[in-house]
Amino acid sequence: MNSTLKSLLFWIVLILVALLVYNFSTKLQPHDRPIQFSEFMAKVDSGEVSSVTLVGNEISGTYRNNDS
Repeated sequence: MNSTLKSLLFWIVLILVALLVYNFSTKLQPHDRPIQFSEFMAKVDSGEVSSVTLVGNEISGTYRNNDS
């Protein structure tokens, strides 16, 4: 194999590994699921929400099953 082909193969493998790491790391991060305020309040009233956080105009909460 000549050095140009080895270098090209190295960069292709490096890019593929970087893409796989990025893809894997983004899937592990928790994703918040936005819902309507009325739906959120109904879940609070029914006891499905264990905690609520208010930051400015944004309201977030954690369900009893630890989903955000």
